Amino acid sequence: MARKQVSPAKAVPGTGDAVMRAPEIRYADQVVQVALGPFVSKLIFGHENKRGEAPVPSLTVALPTPSVLTLYHQLGLLLGREEVRSALAPGIAAFEATLVEPAPEVAQPASEDEALATKA
Repeated sequence: MARKQVSPAKAVPGTGDAVMRAPEIRYADQVVQVALGPFVSKLIFGHENKRGEAPVPSLTVALPTPSVLTLYHQLGLLLGREEVRSALAPGIAAFEATLVEPAPEVAQPASEDEALATKA
């Protein structure tokens, strides 16, 4: 018997679609690696380790490769919409403004022992 080929659903990208049940949220600083395969692909996310060091992989999401390609297409459509870019712009501008005037420097302890002594 021939297998029916199934293609991923053609979801319309959006920013405010309701979700029936809230899924678990896992934070990552960035995508560390993308491993594309003919059938299954992996998106490997990571978080900062120490300043200047490579990020630590913390989560791998495996998806059918057609779903990864659909995600790529959906992100392009979403970020191509003027109303989405306009909604993101004020937050980005506010963040940029904080970079212009840095916060006063806070004295850092010279060693871990000094840090523990100041807490006592």
